[in-house]
Amino acid sequence: MNKGLDKAFKQILSVLITVPVTVRYKRKCRSVQALVDLGATTTILSPKLCEELGLALHVSGFGQQAGGAGLILSLTDACTVTAKAGPAMTREFASVDLPMLSHLPGTEVILGIDYLTSASAMIDVAKRVVRFRRQKA
Repeated sequence: MNKGLDKAFKQILSVLITVPVTVRYKRKCRSVQALVDLGATTTILSPKLCEELGLALHVSGFGQQAGGAGLILSLTDACTVTAKAGPAMTREFASVDLPMLSHLPGTEVILGIDYLTSASAMIDVAKRVVRFRRQKA
């Protein structure tokens, strides 16, 4: 990617809401910034992140997602996503191979309504802050 586009992507991401998350699969673990997307019904992991963790993917369709066309992929095994100060969610997440998103830094994980609802997330859009309910010990 050229430097001009990289700078433009960083400017776009600077106004989006992101939270630190950890993704675990078997003995592998990766910490990344996750994009909070209130328009996404499900949490999505990037194909690149799945490959790094050793998660197998299979094509489940082709469609329009996030303003672009691409492959819709499904994970063949469950992994765990945990937001900092949030609960863990273990399941077979979705993945989308979109050329437009694959070049954006910080889009390895997109937290959708499924995770945000289960975590009782409170989002302050003006301050770009996400707070999760306290977990009972």
